[in-house]
Amino acid sequence: MLDRVALDAIVADRPVRIQHRGGALWLLNSAGIELLGVAQWTGSGVERFPDGTPTGRLWRVDDMVRQGTAEDWGDQSADLAQLSREALAMGITGFTDATVGRTAADVADLAGHVEAGRIRQRLMLMADPGIAAPQDRPY
Repeated sequence: MLDRVALDAIVADRPVRIQHRGGALWLLNSAGIELLGVAQWTGSGVERFPDGTPTGRLWRVDDMVRQGTAEDWGDQSADLAQLSREALAMGITGFTDATVGRTAADVADLAGHVEAGRIRQRLMLMADPGIAAPQDRPY
């Protein structure tokens, strides 16, 4: 199972956060833990090693994980474009996102990445019924 040690072995030079497809679990590397100040969080939801340091696995604390702004996490456009290219090379032609609480701004942001060519896959986004992709776009 992924934890901060495993994620640090993959990416140690910048913050990484991953949400499990089930939605209840977030995974952070050490830089992400530091950025969000997870070591100082109290209460349930922060899994810890026996010495008390966070493992990087955070359970049902979406509001706290999402408190970081886009500026805190940096511009991920180049990484997103690279991910899209690598996925296409493996034959992946579509992504499905089932994030709870998806907003109209989120949909517009992802649509902008498609328009800019950073995401080349077909997107399926799950959101409240009142939130829709712009009608003049093919996604």
